[in-house]
Amino acid sequence: ALSANPAGLDPDQLYTAQIQVSSDETTIENTEHINVSLWVGSSDPDARLEIDIPAANVASDPVRPYIYANRGNDTDVEILNVYTGESVGLIEDVTSSNGVMAVSPDGQYLYVYDIANNTITPVDLATGTPQTSWSTEFLIPRIPAYGRKVESLTVERVDGRDVVFTGQGQAYDATKHEKLFAEPEGNFAFNFVAVSKNGETWCIEERGYAYVRCGGLSYSYLEGGKLSLEIYGNIEPGIGGNGGDIAISDDGTMVYPIAGGAYEFNVFNTRTLEQVQTLLLGEYPVAGEIGPNGIFYGGRDSGGTTDAAAYDQAGNRLAVYSLAGPGYHMATGQMVVSGDGSRLIAATIDYGYPHHIAIISTD
Repeated sequence: ALSANPAGLDPDQLYTAQIQVSSDETTIENTEHINVSLWVGSSDPDARLEIDIPAANVASDPVRPYIYANRGNDTDVEILNVYTGESVGLIEDVTSSNGVMAVSPDGQYLYVYDIANNTITPVDLATGTPQTSWSTEFLIPRIPAYGRKVESLTVERVDGRDVVFTGQGQAYDATKHEKLFAEPEGNFAFNFVAVSKNGETWCIEERGYAYVRCGGLSYSYLEGGKLSLEIYGNIEPGIGGNGGDIAISDDGTMVYPIAGGAYEFNVFNTRTLEQVQTLLLGEYPVAGEIGPNGIFYGGRDSGGTTDAAAYDQAGNRLAVYSLAGPGYHMATGQMVVSGDGSRLIAATIDYGYPHHIAIISTD
């Protein structure tokens, strides 16, 4: 096991390193690199922070103590420290119209959807430089009201290959930017996507009826590389309407589709698609996220009262929180967890408009 020794390091600084993993076995040629970081603070972080940025979209860095925020339909992305709430940089001119975002599992790239041009732009987070964008070419669904833009992005490693997934059902090679599959091609216009951290399970959810489809993922390096998707089935006719987010357990066995019409967090087995848990918190669920410790965090639109909770995979409630703040509402699908699991973050709204970013301790 490796551990960091902060002795002698200057406070209020971020330290980064890259660990190379290789085998002593001569027949194993591959090596892996793991990016790590350490923040040395001069004091304990406040239990609650409110950042006066009207963010429409937020994304969490799995390596650094940062979140990335944009205001929606703008061009720049703000970098914020989750412990201090301070801005640590601005990535300018990322897209012409910023939308949803996601960070690669190794923290190397931020992916930003361009609403106006229907493209995805990767940003090299080591340099803060936007790279060449590519078109998502999303399918035009038969229900166009739900299919005009990508509303969800996630990036996961599938059998060693980083893949960018969209809520519209597409998957792209994160390096080559080539489309690996597009699913579905049927009547439903999907909006939200999640992939398990082990890269084995994929689920998407539709906004209107909260209709859910799940499947298994695998990647083959033969013949130039191929991503395969085995559909397990559907949760239909849906879980209550007003779908807004989706999460999958790290081992890929359980899916947490979020729907405001469900009035609770319903949990399903990803293979049988049978309901296995009901997690109670209150009405109007709007967000769900799996933290780095495997804990499920669920958020709801409560107008400032208890609006978030943490549950272990057995369904035990571990904690409840007031995240958005009195009088404010959690934005749909815009709750994230810091890379170390110590901070819960949400974009908030007031009278339908983005208002501020709320950050609280998960302890």
